[in-house]
Amino acid sequence: MQTYIKKNFIPLTIVAVFSIFTFVIAFILLNKNQETVALNKIPIHAGPSRTSKTIGFVTKGTKLKVVKQTNNWALVRQPNEKIAWLPVWLLHRKTPLKALTPLAETTIMLDAGHGGNDTGALSNTGQFEKTYTLKTAKLVRDALEPYGVNVIMTRTSDHIVYLDKIPKIAEAHHADASISFHFDSSPAANTANGLTAYYYHHNNGSFNLASAINGQMHNLPVVSRGVEFGNFLVIRQNTLPAILLENGYINSDHDFKYIQQASYRQAIADDVLLGLEQYFKTH
Repeated sequence: MQTYIKKNFIPLTIVAVFSIFTFVIAFILLNKNQETVALNKIPIHAGPSRTSKTIGFVTKGTKLKVVKQTNNWALVRQPNEKIAWLPVWLLHRKTPLKALTPLAETTIMLDAGHGGNDTGALSNTGQFEKTYTLKTAKLVRDALEPYGVNVIMTRTSDHIVYLDKIPKIAEAHHADASISFHFDSSPAANTANGLTAYYYHHNNGSFNLASAINGQMHNLPVVSRGVEFGNFLVIRQNTLPAILLENGYINSDHDFKYIQQASYRQAIADDVLLGLEQYFKTH
């Protein structure tokens, strides 16, 4: 045997290396585009949309073969060879959901108004609106993400995003809703106060979205002025449900006392979460 091995060492080595190489390639090909579900349960659908028919669930540990991706949704092949669609971000998510609600299958764009050299309105003490819109949007993001929402932020730092770009960002990410955050200002200081939810389109879900979120905001120390039509570019140019929230008058000493408090902005974030949950139960 030793003589045989010595005599055929090179051919045997080549065969062994080739066999190992073939095994590795086969293993890679078999596992290419394979994902293992990390969440306890993810709904699967007949099509690439949260509104398409729910045909079941995949559970933690299930191995899925990704066939293709379309608009943030993945077509996957299950172990039983059946195919289905589910949100890409849930397929990749490792952190457990706080709860499985319809929000988990949504993409929400949050727009922190102004930024950079566009300071927005000023408080009576010279504080910039842009500072508080960003603080608020970040708190809303942090409230939504534990529920699996795919959150898109137009900005996360102090820079300007031009108004005409904002609706395009929402469209490019196939958002299910867009929310712009602002703080109002009256022509003269301390002549107005309150928060308002603005919509432009009545028939694409924007009015209902504004109503659902504003309906949660009556617990705030700043009075609600209700839901109103607003001719703002960021909501006018959106074809998807889009609203603009004015979360108090920044040049009202009464309102600004709360605007600058983290607890007030957190309460806004909590109310936006509840409003979105309410809206997506029926939309």
